[in-house]
Amino acid sequence: RKPYCTLLDVQTETKNSGSENDDLYLQSINFASRYIDTYCGRDFWHHDHTSEAYRVPRSRVLGNDLILPFPVISLSAIRYMEDPSVSSSSDYELSEIEYYFEEGSSLVAISSTVSINYPFIGKMEVFGTFGYTLEKDENGEDIETAPPVDIPAAVRRAAIILAAAWSNERRVEQVAL
Repeated sequence: RKPYCTLLDVQTETKNSGSENDDLYLQSINFASRYIDTYCGRDFWHHDHTSEAYRVPRSRVLGNDLILPFPVISLSAIRYMEDPSVSSSSDYELSEIEYYFEEGSSLVAISSTVSINYPFIGKMEVFGTFGYTLEKDENGEDIETAPPVDIPAAVRRAAIILAAAWSNERRVEQVAL
């Protein structure tokens, strides 16, 4: 489901903690989370590309910069193939001194010693973990039914408000002086 807020968040927003609406709230959370994905043109989830590469779209290679659609948690390798028809292999990996990134940033800078043609027509692949950190269970496994622990606060708040509104259980009260 990949939710961006919790059931408790929506129950608090609607001021209704009874379990009779839990299924409705969970469905609304899913709708709200997918709406945010669509509206933003990206997701706010965890992406593990340690074994299978993420192929960077050509439009996200700007000169010697890669603008990823999610923040970098860790980056283990970058493969650059000038010819897009070439199969990916470790022969095309850049050395660690040929690229730079900051954890939490979406920008990966490739050294000017690596000549990347403009417009970019090659293939660029990155290996690592990206996006946002998921909560772990007692066995160290990712919990995919809870929102990421470091999801942007605005995204979480938007998911709460949208889910509460779509459930038709949100009550807005005005109190006069």
